[in-house]
Amino acid sequence: MDVFISHAASDEKFASELASQLNRRGFSAWSDAELLPGDNWATRTGKALQNSEAMVLLLSPDWIKSPRLSSDLQYALGSPRYEGRVIGLVIRPTKDVPWILEHLHLTLKTDAPEKAANEVVRFLARKREVAGR
Repeated sequence: MDVFISHAASDEKFASELASQLNRRGFSAWSDAELLPGDNWATRTGKALQNSEAMVLLLSPDWIKSPRLSSDLQYALGSPRYEGRVIGLVIRPTKDVPWILEHLHLTLKTDAPEKAANEVVRFLARKREVAGR
């Protein structure tokens, strides 16, 4: 399963470590940390959004402040590809977690990429079980 990781630039290290952990567990994780100078950011990000089936939002004060990152959440909530597979991870304390994530009980708190990967894998495995019934 392809997983899109939405994160603020200040959380790039966490995003890269989480992507590595998920890749080791059989997922294909993408974050914009993969972009190189000169890459067409919009095209590469758009393709990743279209190809992914789950989204992990690394919530932090910087993520909350970014309109571009909030649009990742809006895209996922409006796309059938992501239905039931949007996960918010609070990786740094923040007050303004999007209400929809709290309402849907999709927000977890963690400060370690390995623990975050475990939670994401557990969450997605439950979704697969439910879909298989």
